[in-house]
Amino acid sequence: MTKKLIKTALALVSGLAICSTTQAEIKKIPADYLENDQAETAKIFYTAAVEPHLISELVYALDDLNINYPRLKKIYLYLNSDGGDMDSGQIAYWAVKSSKIPVTTVNLSMVGSSATLIFCAAKERLSLPNGKFLLHASSLTGSEGLLRPDDIDNLKKESVMYNQVFADAYQQCSDYSEAEISKFLHSEGNRLLIDSREASSKKLVSGLADGIVQAPIAYHIVENSDVQNP
Repeated sequence: MTKKLIKTALALVSGLAICSTTQAEIKKIPADYLENDQAETAKIFYTAAVEPHLISELVYALDDLNINYPRLKKIYLYLNSDGGDMDSGQIAYWAVKSSKIPVTTVNLSMVGSSATLIFCAAKERLSLPNGKFLLHASSLTGSEGLLRPDDIDNLKKESVMYNQVFADAYQQCSDYSEAEISKFLHSEGNRLLIDSREASSKKLVSGLADGIVQAPIAYHIVENSDVQNP
């Protein structure tokens, strides 16, 4: 019997089911490289779940800016995401952290679950007023059929490994103690839903933004659910 495991860190129990017709859509303004090739600032809007096809577009946008705009001094990454796939979150974490051009992450409204990994990857982490953060344990969903003892052991091992990804990120981007992190990563009942002020007090947020920057180059990454399968 084949067992299918989908690794997720769900921000809301019912909020992150991605149907087969949902595709990523990336829009770039301007589309022509010859325009604004002297620009010093760019911004990326990521308003979607953390899923492989969407994170691929984010990595593409970061690579595009790093390769084709040598005069850029800063990239603003605006996030509004409940989270999603843990592996995709970790890929985005390293893409942001490895960017040659410094990236500033900004919470537009909600940064939850695996999206916090992306947020934590930047040295400068901002939030707009009333921004919210959800910190909680990873979860494994999509198991089919009966579970044998070794299956349960493997699930537990996988869960511990993904929780460690969260713990490592929060230890380097916040003032939460190891005991505090261990507590809210232990169960969904201990999850933390905090606002930008509390996040700032714990250094998860390094500053508050008073608006969205004006930049000559912008990318918009969204979920496009209007595309139909052939």
